[in-house]
Amino acid sequence: MLAARPHDVAGAAYARLYEPGSSDYGRFLSSGEFTALIGPSARLVDQFRVELAQRGMSADWQAGNHWIVVQGHAVTRERLQDAANEAGLPVSAAVALDSQAVVSADFVPVGGLTPAHLARAYNIAPLHGMGIDGTGETVVVVVPEDGYRQAALDVFTDRHGLPPISVTDGWDDSAAIEPIGELEMDLEVIHAIAPGARLVVFASQDGRFGPMLRMLGAAVAQYPGAIVSQSFSNCEATWGLILARQVEALYQRAALQGQSVFSSSGDNGAFGCLDEGDVPGEEAVGVRLPASAPYVTAVGGTYLSVRTDGGYRNEAAWNGPALTEGSGGGFSLYYPIPDWQEGPGVRTELSNGQRQVPDVAADAGGGMSIHLSGHGWVTGGGTSQAVPIWAGITALVNQYLKRQGLPPLGFANPALYSVAESHPDAFHDITIGTNLLYPTASGYDMATGLGSPNVWQLAQALAEYQRAGAMTGSAGGG
Repeated sequence: MLAARPHDVAGAAYARLYEPGSSDYGRFLSSGEFTALIGPSARLVDQFRVELAQRGMSADWQAGNHWIVVQGHAVTRERLQDAANEAGLPVSAAVALDSQAVVSADFVPVGGLTPAHLARAYNIAPLHGMGIDGTGETVVVVVPEDGYRQAALDVFTDRHGLPPISVTDGWDDSAAIEPIGELEMDLEVIHAIAPGARLVVFASQDGRFGPMLRMLGAAVAQYPGAIVSQSFSNCEATWGLILARQVEALYQRAALQGQSVFSSSGDNGAFGCLDEGDVPGEEAVGVRLPASAPYVTAVGGTYLSVRTDGGYRNEAAWNGPALTEGSGGGFSLYYPIPDWQEGPGVRTELSNGQRQVPDVAADAGGGMSIHLSGHGWVTGGGTSQAVPIWAGITALVNQYLKRQGLPPLGFANPALYSVAESHPDAFHDITIGTNLLYPTASGYDMATGLGSPNVWQLAQALAEYQRAGAMTGSAGGG
């Protein structure tokens, strides 16, 4: 792995973009601007590849990455250093050689929640009533080894009186990949909330870390300003420190380009490193990447209960002790706690100075009524359902903010944590249940984060957050 530009360049740009009142606030970078700011030039990389080839090696690089993955049977630190010296490319000291539970009863309608139920329960309906449907926003859905069938999507939209779902492929031909259900659920949930948003799918037929990171890098590079919804995850320790740093840098780029990235915190509760079939123990306690990475909004799960009229009743942390299921959460192994992760409930006697997961939550146990190829009508679930809920909501919020003449949300966490403290009514604070280890609590907790969204209140609070920051910045700059 070659570090061609220090992190502080991107960090300084990030600070300017996300500080309300800064002259650069909300002026997110285009993909071209980012690649000009970060990483080596294509000319240097081409020279480096020539030097590598002469030494029996090859390089995998995407414009804007400040690392290059070097492959080959002849890779050694000395050969790598020689090639870099000849190309005039600095090499970092780190070189990677790549060889290839108590809950409340939940009350949901028979058959699952409909789009109308979700709109009522999470107070989305006022935005819909204003004609806000996600128009002008792009949601990128990233999945490994999964596809969709248009016929399944059409059955869903026909039943609920929604416009047809149109999908743009950004990577492999997702319509040609055998569906397993995840992607169809994601598309239907997002569309149910934001039917006007553009949906782009990055689906890979190869679910290994390397191909997935290349696909993620392409999604981030090609769609600046988009909302990214991703439900795949794996134990942090399985990724390893080198890949964890690559993931962090990739999502830092997303933040600099104004992208909101939502990622599943996992479905094994606090036992994010549990191998299938094993008995949960201390060695299985951990969180999952990419959700734990800085610049990502980690989404946990709840049981959502609704009243007979579809309105919000209550929520509890989602868990199922018999199957070791539940809302993923806990402490990161690799990442220190970011400066934006502050507020009631964040710093407790459990805190150890590391990033805490999740950041927010949404329904994972009540289940939305969805239509899947080969299965027909089923109820969705898991944090894989909670992630597209937040992605769809963010499409609405961005459209609302733009109507107010304000920038879109971009990386959501700094604003969400600030709003949770100043406008607690923007979230449903969940205080029932655990994620099999960490209990819910007033304010933030590592089972449900800040809570689930009260969308209309959240949208207004985010607009106020931006205006207040602009006023403070103007006063301070005079």
